[in-house]
Amino acid sequence: IKFEKVGGDDDNQTFILFDNTGKSVQTQAFTGTELFFERVGLPGGAYYFHILDAHGVPLASGKLILN
Repeated sequence: IKFEKVGGDDDNQTFILFDNTGKSVQTQAFTGTELFFERVGLPGGAYYFHILDAHGVPLASGKLILN
């Protein structure tokens, strides 16, 4: 899955993926405007994500459904 950020700066950011119980199952730091997410080892189901800036301020959030 590819996430692309439109606008803003290229500072350090963090992608955090949570399962449906709210447990963090994957964290990935990245810079720039693109993040490539690989689901390695994650079973199908509903997941939720947050993307935070370098100061921990939320930039985006959403829901992923993995088959």
